[in-house]
Amino acid sequence: MPDQVVTIRSVAKQAGVSTTTVSLVMNKVETPTISAETRQRVLEVVRELGYRPSASARQMRTHKSELIGFVSDVVVTTPFAVDMIRGAQEAAWQQGKFCLY
Repeated sequence: MPDQVVTIRSVAKQAGVSTTTVSLVMNKVETPTISAETRQRVLEVVRELGYRPSASARQMRTHKSELIGFVSDVVVTTPFAVDMIRGAQEAAWQQGKFCLY
C-alpha cells in the first residue's frame, strides 16, 4: 500500500478478522479464541503491509512515550548522518521505542 497509512483496520480487513483480533495478535495475548492459523494469517498480513502500531495511540493508552531523544551538534555536519539516524531508529524500534530528533 504505497503512500497510504497502514492501519489496524486495513490489516483486519485484509486478514478477514476483527481489529480486536489484530490487536490481541500484535500484543501477543494468548487466547483460545484465536487459532494458530488465524494468528499466522494476521502476522503475514502485518508483514505484507508493513504495519507498525501507532506510537501516539500506544502513548495515550499506556501514558508512556517510549521516546529516545537524539541530540547532537555533530550529526548534521558528518557525511554519516543518515546512517547514524537510521541506525538509531532501528535500534530504538527493536526495543519498542521511538527516536525524537
